[in-house]
Amino acid sequence: MSGKRKKDYGAVFSSILQLLNPTDGYPKVQEFLMDFEAAMWQACKAVFPTVKPVGCSFHLTQSFYRNIKTIGLSIEYRTDSNTRKTCRELMSLYLLPADKIRSRFYGIASKVTTDLMRRFCSYIETTYIKSTIWPPENWSMFMQHVRTNNNVEGTHNNLKAVAGPASINLTNFLCKMREDADKIGMTAKLLSQKQALKKLNKNAESKQRQLTLLWEAYNRADNPLSSKKLLVELGKVTSKHSKSELREVIGGEVEDSD
Repeated sequence: MSGKRKKDYGAVFSSILQLLNPTDGYPKVQEFLMDFEAAMWQACKAVFPTVKPVGCSFHLTQSFYRNIKTIGLSIEYRTDSNTRKTCRELMSLYLLPADKIRSRFYGIASKVTTDLMRRFCSYIETTYIKSTIWPPENWSMFMQHVRTNNNVEGTHNNLKAVAGPASINLTNFLCKMREDADKIGMTAKLLSQKQALKKLNKNAESKQRQLTLLWEAYNRADNPLSSKKLLVELGKVTSKHSKSELREVIGGEVEDSD
């Protein structure tokens, strides 16, 4: 692509749609999992109006981490247990049902007491809660097993490695594309059988198991978890399995428990 404007993405999406040539005008795909890039989302909605764009949870939480550092909330996060607990819950909002995200956010935001936490909540509200481009309905990952586009980015990086940093080795690039194309049949078969395409590492598998148990507890008919209690428990899971990311962003050590 020559640029990252709406019209650039629109041209690429339109070309892809022409190549697919679906019989009813649109592909059978139901969702696109994407970064939070406004031009891409706007173009996607224009070219594929029947497809739901979904925001990648990795990039969502990374934007939260970056804002914590940018506004100077890192020290408060490290030294105050209530701040840590609140931040963890805010960074776990995407794991709630879409219709519960706003109410739980405002429930938390109404109780924050420090200027920095108010700034953090204001950032989340302005950028995501009130957004007309990516509202909560488009980044809720409740009951979802695949929540990031990291596999796609990995494939893209592999293609960049084949192409080379300076100029494209066309022969190597075409061979790589042919190799990937030969795998499409098997990939489609695995997807139709609802099989995972990539084995989770131990940490991710443990996190997914804990999330599934919490979601099931929320959905059960007898004595279900409330959305408030669910978010508290999701915050604990987020903290347990995201220490390396937190440590990198805010600096210093991340507490195991409060």
